[in-house]
Amino acid sequence: MSALLAEAAPRRAAALPFQPLHPEFGAEILDLGAPLPPALQTRLEAALAAHRLLLLRDQSLRPAQLATLAARLAGTAAAPAPAEVAPEALAGWAFDRAAPQRPSRLQALFVAAAPAPGLAAEFAGQHAVLAGLHPWLAHRIEYLEAVTPAGPLPLVRAGRAGPGRSLFLPPEATALTGLPQAEAAALLPRLRAAATAPAFTWRLALRQGDLLLWDGHALLHRLLPGQGGAQPPLLHAAAGPEAPLGAAAAATPFLIAG
Repeated sequence: MSALLAEAAPRRAAALPFQPLHPEFGAEILDLGAPLPPALQTRLEAALAAHRLLLLRDQSLRPAQLATLAARLAGTAAAPAPAEVAPEALAGWAFDRAAPQRPSRLQALFVAAAPAPGLAAEFAGQHAVLAGLHPWLAHRIEYLEAVTPAGPLPLVRAGRAGPGRSLFLPPEATALTGLPQAEAAALLPRLRAAATAPAFTWRLALRQGDLLLWDGHALLHRLLPGQGGAQPPLLHAAAGPEAPLGAAAAATPFLIAG
């Protein structure tokens, strides 16, 4: 999303009726009906920039419509075709399972058929997690990197436009760079626990017609399996793969005149 869009988000998003889902993130957009008119999709961009997670209930979408919506909200020309995924494939916390080094800016999940009882989606807002850390700890980790099997990633992600930093600790991280080994070994589980602490998570019992749209760089997500045997697949779409920008890369370097 553009800087202009991000700055205008709070004002423009207010035009859509919504109710908050969590004190720090998320909004249920109310009374939109289905299908979504194209003109409304543009206004959803601002709502997503403001809330990072949107819930729209009682929707009816074909895969091509979901791909178009994902591409529009990610600010890209096109998005890959959505994939049908088994709920158990999304059971562990992740930013983007398919591309951990270049997570999609926009992720979407659509419940096309009645799910098994108990199936739920859970999200953890990493902006709130970072803001909730002790100031000394937040400063200590600002320029560190998390080591993952695919390579290093910035531990603190800078917003794409102005404020909006968040913790970015992939669950598959094995170490932290820039710290003594003993300190890193002690700090990693502490940060993992903070990233999914109950105060920063929100859970939704899924039902047919639910459409969830979220910022793939700012929220961890997972599914909690329902009861019973085989469950109908869910439709998952992702768009706008992008390497997370770290605090060091976002900082303006000092210029020294000779």
